[in-house]
Amino acid sequence: MITFLWTCIAIWQYYKYSSFVEVEAKIINSYTKTGCFPNTLSDSHFVTYEYKLDDNIYTSTRQLFAKKDREVGKVETVRCNPNNPEEIEDMYSKRSSSCIAIYLAIYSAILGAGLLRKNS
Repeated sequence: MITFLWTCIAIWQYYKYSSFVEVEAKIINSYTKTGCFPNTLSDSHFVTYEYKLDDNIYTSTRQLFAKKDREVGKVETVRCNPNNPEEIEDMYSKRSSSCIAIYLAIYSAILGAGLLRKNS
């Protein structure tokens, strides 16, 4: 049941961003925060982008898995919501949901195979 729920969340994440449009965005800030989550000392990495859509300039910040190759001034392609251009695709949540769904599916398959083998 949990596997099904996480799979639905992952699918919803992909559907949510399906109408977003690609824009070229320049990194204008890159920073790391320690202890973003309660009772942890882990680092969380963030970048702030500046980009143009329909002759207007927008900025948005998103969390990253890793800070690798995220220097200020670098230009990347991001996807933003054309109806709310300050909203960009949340790759951190999207990838996390997908990874958890895949992990749970594999775990469920292994567990199911073990139960079938035991009952044979």
